[in-house]
Amino acid sequence: MNGFEEETDLRTICTETTHLKYLSLRNTGVTQLPKHIQNLQQLETLDVRGTNVSKLDVVLPMLKELHSGQSEWSLYRSRRRRERYGG
Repeated sequence: MNGFEEETDLRTICTETTHLKYLSLRNTGVTQLPKHIQNLQQLETLDVRGTNVSKLDVVLPMLKELHSGQSEWSLYRSRRRRERYGG
């Protein structure tokens, strides 16, 4: 599957399966997460290991686990805490 198909499929997943709790994009050609990923309000686990995703620019309120192979998880948690508690 090429990058365009993966990004199109990901957009479809984010708009049509909004009750998804686990999403693995591991070892795909995905380079960025679409803004539509914020529609996945029930998402608890997101795995982007082995991709070129370098930022998480949305708030996913139920997210408990982010598997990235990088240190964004701590950055995401800090941002989420600031948004929740204003600080």
